[in-house]
Amino acid sequence: MSVKGSNIRSFLILFGDIFIVPLSYVAAYYLRFFSFCGFWERFPLWFLFLMALSYIGIFHFFDLYKLDKSYLTLNFFVKNCLSIVVASVFISFLNYAIFLFPIGRGILLIANFIVLIYISAWRGFSYKLFKYLVKPKRLVIAGAGKEGQEIAQVIKSGGENYEVVGFIDDDKVQTGKSALKKRLKY
Repeated sequence: MSVKGSNIRSFLILFGDIFIVPLSYVAAYYLRFFSFCGFWERFPLWFLFLMALSYIGIFHFFDLYKLDKSYLTLNFFVKNCLSIVVASVFISFLNYAIFLFPIGRGILLIANFIVLIYISAWRGFSYKLFKYLVKPKRLVIAGAGKEGQEIAQVIKSGGENYEVVGFIDDDKVQTGKSALKKRLKY
């Protein structure tokens, strides 16, 4: 993925997080009390915005804006859970320091469960969307020897917006063999 594409995807993920975090607390409050009565007294709009910024800062600290397929790994899930726990503890202290009353356990647990589900789903959706929208540039490497294969490995591991589609080699012995799961042409 190109630098421009990765910046756009990072911004898209961040933009989604700004909405997911406050909306999860709104949904949690409603699921807990089946009413919005008293919500805006406990969670003013400026505090919801402050909560979103706090979560985003903690997500950034835990490197959850990394732009690869790691959202499907156990490591990402653990980092995501840990960052949400840290963020919820921070938000609880912040809420208590400003309003002198804690966020209820039910609201906190429901909201963080919603955040966990939607943050993971949002990252997965954005990864699939950008994979679909941003097509890689196709490359053919001249030379199927050791150097050509090393170049292909560097390109493949670099995470750039390139796809090695094949090798061209003038050695007739190499014709028909495969390198990096690509058939060699003469």
